[in-house]
Amino acid sequence: MLAAALLQLGFAELHGDVSWLLIVADRVLNGETLYRDVYEINPPLSVALYLPWMGLEHLTGIRAEVFTTLAVFAVLAVSMMLVLGILRRTAWLDGSVRPALFTVAALLFFAPTSVFAQREHWGMIAFLPCLTLIAARAVRGPRLEMPLGLVIASGVLGAAIVCLKPYYVLAILLPVLISAARHRSLRILFAVENLAAAAVVVAYGLIVWKFFPAYAENVLPIALDLYGTNWTDAGRASLEGLKVTGFAFAAVAVICWRTRFDPVVTSGFAASTGFLAVFLAQGKGWDYHLLPVVVTVGLTLAIAWRQAPRRDGALGIGRILALCACVSFAQWSADRIRNGTQYVFELASLDNLPPDATLLTFTQHLKLVHPAARHIRARWIARDGSDWIAGLALKGLRTLPEGAPQAKTLRRRLAEVIDQKAAELATKPDLVVTVPEDDAAAAFLADPRIAAAMRDYRHVMTIGPVIYHMRVDRALNHPSR
Repeated sequence: MLAAALLQLGFAELHGDVSWLLIVADRVLNGETLYRDVYEINPPLSVALYLPWMGLEHLTGIRAEVFTTLAVFAVLAVSMMLVLGILRRTAWLDGSVRPALFTVAALLFFAPTSVFAQREHWGMIAFLPCLTLIAARAVRGPRLEMPLGLVIASGVLGAAIVCLKPYYVLAILLPVLISAARHRSLRILFAVENLAAAAVVVAYGLIVWKFFPAYAENVLPIALDLYGTNWTDAGRASLEGLKVTGFAFAAVAVICWRTRFDPVVTSGFAASTGFLAVFLAQGKGWDYHLLPVVVTVGLTLAIAWRQAPRRDGALGIGRILALCACVSFAQWSADRIRNGTQYVFELASLDNLPPDATLLTFTQHLKLVHPAARHIRARWIARDGSDWIAGLALKGLRTLPEGAPQAKTLRRRLAEVIDQKAAELATKPDLVVTVPEDDAAAAFLADPRIAAAMRDYRHVMTIGPVIYHMRVDRALNHPSR
């Protein structure tokens, strides 16, 4: 299995988000200050997650992507060991849950490139022991007996997904609240694993507040200005979520009703619903935002399928829906794998660029340029990972009335980032990457300072929508493509 997964990943770079966080980790290890010299919109755990693998790259010269991939497999192995530890002590749960959990573990093991090693991927791997314990407690209630170390470890790992994405707390709260209501016991709310998870989340919040004040000073105000005036495309997200997981949710609902709301199935269904609510609220429809929904509803469906009475004719509809869900999951995974290999072979064309070339980009599309930057080991000189500030400002300005107070704020943010980009281009990076179809890139290139500085660059390559420009003195010996 390990060889097969490595073979799959060998055909594609990691996703642009992961590549960017590795770039940020590299810059932090080289002495730059997070949220001052380099901006990342997420709290620091998102960067800390990749620091060890970048540190190993510094020590060994082996690409951090290799260590990241191996680390995902190692953490998944640890997670499954904890799950098995819980199942060994809950024989009444083991028979129906174990096969389903191993099915889901295989899904996480062979996750498509567009979600592999994303924060949601790490988070779902860490969440599995916590979810198993929640299901066990839903059956036995406060009387559940489990080794203290195993309970604490599961709670701590469950906190990881909340620290990475705080709104995922909903996927923990819903099944815990339903379990407490079922057993009419507040003790379930204050179970050891819940207290351990809460302690970790509070400690993490204090660490961010104490040691990363620049996050609140520099990044959060920009994010609030931009996202506060840019409601994302909830319709697109709803359509994508319904297409991939709609059959699974419908099948689980039918089976759950016919099995009189089995506590294990109900716990999984509640967690799935929490993740789905977050996915719809984010409104972006991205693959990795959908991953927690796919994993939890897939796990719940597999458990419900095994627990459903075989001779119950009313469950025929549920089984048909379940088969449709399997087809939709397979199609989703196949599309993600195919899309992940889109630019891989073209990246070889960049191999003759000079080592440690400095690179600046004019685009808000992370997936197009960050894997390329990592592939050629370029030094990313921009403060931001992509031109998301300009992109969201332009989007908001198109939708807001001219005299709206928010429009003034967005114009100020856009002017600030154009000034920043002009200053970065003035340092004369070796390579400039543009995507002409990108609104943000067009806004930058229309600035007279940037347009004048670009005269010192020559087009050397086009890969898909991405155009590579090299500084003239570096481009003389580089053939155009």
